[in-house]
Amino acid sequence: ADQLAVMRDGRLVQVGNPVHVYRHPRDAMNASFLGDAVILRARIDNGWADCELGRIPVAGAGRNDSASIRRRPEKLRLNVVESGDAGVAGCVGVVSEIDFEGPTCDVTIVMESGAVGDATRTPLLVRYPSNQAPATGTRVRIVVNGQAHVFEDNPAGA
Repeated sequence: ADQLAVMRDGRLVQVGNPVHVYRHPRDAMNASFLGDAVILRARIDNGWADCELGRIPVAGAGRNDSASIRRRPEKLRLNVVESGDAGVAGCVGVVSEIDFEGPTCDVTIVMESGAVGDATRTPLLVRYPSNQAPATGTRVRIVVNGQAHVFEDNPAGA
């Protein structure tokens, strides 16, 4: 299809080409409806978001407020933390579960408390190539690729 329309409660909430709607969902409900999404609360400051994943770039350099941001699981990467790296800074967690899906797998990461500011220890989903996935129990650093998407509106509970 060249156009995708998303309806909710009998109302048209977003229309666009499939790539745009997937990459730039209007709100958290659309983001989750169109695929897995990592949705986080963040403080936006001139093109940067400070969130549980650290300081990551966002579109919209003039914005300065609190908002919900979204990353797709396939835009997150994992670097294994070697056992000798005791004082690793940044966004660090432990692989708690791996769900094999052929060429890819869903890797669930439990964030270490205090890894980034007020980490909530909410599990984080990362889609990863199956042949590169770290084993359960491995300590990893989460790396964010590209800009995060800031939602146009800020629905309650997002």
